[in-house]
Amino acid sequence: STTVPILGKLTTETDVTFTPSLAQGPAAGWCVGNTWAIPPVTESIVVKSPQGTFPSTVTTIASTGEVLAVGESITVPGGTFNTVKYRGSILSGSAVQTAITWVSMEKNIVVRQDTLDGAGAVTSTTVLTP
Repeated sequence: STTVPILGKLTTETDVTFTPSLAQGPAAGWCVGNTWAIPPVTESIVVKSPQGTFPSTVTTIASTGEVLAVGESITVPGGTFNTVKYRGSILSGSAVQTAITWVSMEKNIVVRQDTLDGAGAVTSTTVLTP
């Protein structure tokens, strides 16, 4: 929502739908060395704003990955967590985005994610904060 002088409060809504559902991670479970490959899905995005409704579709989102560690303890500003660590790649069109992700085993939330470039170097890090 944005407040605009004279017009007041304007709201923009964004709906994202994946067909079939987008999954990230192995269906067989979190075991070190476990790999997965999820075929492409269609992502439909509809933005509704005072200017109108704007639909768009991205049709090639797929993911692959490998579990690197289970039960790895990691400390971030949001606390210390036992995690599952995995390397995952998402393909959208011809672009591949690879990241190392740590997911809390207890809370099932991402507590850290390192985004990698094509050479495997970390380009950005996102961490859970309090």
